[in-house]
Amino acid sequence: MKTVLSLRPGRFAAHLARCAPFFHSSRQCRRERWGLAALAVLLAPVAAEATIPPELPFISRLGVGARPMGMAGAYTAIADDYHALYYNPAAMTRIRDTEFGIAFDSRSVDANTDYLGTHSNTPSDKTRLESIGFVYPYPTYRGSLVIGLSYERIAPFDIDYYRTGSGGGIRLEEESIEEIGSLGAYQAGFAWELSPQLAFGVTGTILAGTSDRRRTFDFESADHLDRESTITNTLTDLTAITGSLGILYRLGERADLGLTIRLPENYDLDGTIHDDVIRYQASPPETLDYIDDFNFKDELSIPYRITAGIGYRAGDLTLAGDATFADWKEIDYYGPIRTDGREYAYRSTIDFRVGAEYSLPQQPLRLRAGYAAQPLPYEVIGVDVFGGVASRASFDHDFRAFTVGAGLDLDESLILDAAFVSGSYQRSGRSTAGVETREEVKDQRLIIGATFKVKT
Repeated sequence: MKTVLSLRPGRFAAHLARCAPFFHSSRQCRRERWGLAALAVLLAPVAAEATIPPELPFISRLGVGARPMGMAGAYTAIADDYHALYYNPAAMTRIRDTEFGIAFDSRSVDANTDYLGTHSNTPSDKTRLESIGFVYPYPTYRGSLVIGLSYERIAPFDIDYYRTGSGGGIRLEEESIEEIGSLGAYQAGFAWELSPQLAFGVTGTILAGTSDRRRTFDFESADHLDRESTITNTLTDLTAITGSLGILYRLGERADLGLTIRLPENYDLDGTIHDDVIRYQASPPETLDYIDDFNFKDELSIPYRITAGIGYRAGDLTLAGDATFADWKEIDYYGPIRTDGREYAYRSTIDFRVGAEYSLPQQPLRLRAGYAAQPLPYEVIGVDVFGGVASRASFDHDFRAFTVGAGLDLDESLILDAAFVSGSYQRSGRSTAGVETREEVKDQRLIIGATFKVKT
């Protein structure tokens, strides 16, 4: 059932856009839809209200695997297990035994917001299967030919977000978002040693995931003229087909270079939305009062990402470094994602990761540490949810993570690995009325994995 009491031409499309699926905050919730939304625009070509570009939760990925994450994901040039399918498929040529591995992770996210002088804190915790993989080195007379299969949970969507405040012309504003889900990579690949110095690898990937999201938003202005009460439940399925190409070049007995090209990811999004909305706005005039359910289909693509890595071994010490470039301005979501001022909502980024591993002499124990600097691709922040206003974000610090880890060889056939990751970022923005919105997100993960080897 749906009732529209009073609607200025073009406003219905703008309102439907607020319930965009799987985005972490209503600050990223307005966009045009087909169906009724498109029809409203066609019948009344009047500019819709200001919109805030969507922040996609699955494009910025920290990494996977207990051993790799113990070194902050600096793994492109030194990978030697089934996680090579993700980091650099060419590195599977290092694997000499049939291998099976599994890992679990426990993730804790602490979301902090400061808005209109009110601080809100919401923690959330999830424990899930992180990865499972199999690698088989095919017997050859010369060189190496290796095939592998794996599942990696590459992007968790789980979040519990809350923000509230009052003052400055706002009697009350309260927003909460509860979301569960993740994006997984189902991978199959092979690696071929072309010469003693050069190896090449390919990974084919099916990406699939779900997001189950509930958002509530309540707003009332101090003069009682503007107010809104919204409940939106969104269920989204995401699928894409992609892959990666990898090269491993051995500079000598101590050093290696790695290069990985991750191909574009073209997503199909299918889902359902339940909307329960009451909204009154004085200027420009708008009145909405309806309950509705509808389906949606969307398409989205993210661009190439290129990673270069180096690894160096000196006795019992291994050092590694990676750099990844991506031009996120090339995200295609019915065209480039821009602000109302026609500026790009996303930016180009270069991620840096460094890591070290030390094998204790005469002991079956390896110690690891690492650091990752990973700028957020999304460079705006919503400062007025009711009005759909965003500003350029100011970063107190971009996302950065410190990691530690260890590996224990229980015998020739069983290896246990563990890693602890602690990362965070802080960003803020200010509206034209001088109201500041500040966010700090702390992300901690404990990853534990086991690898079983069978002599080939």
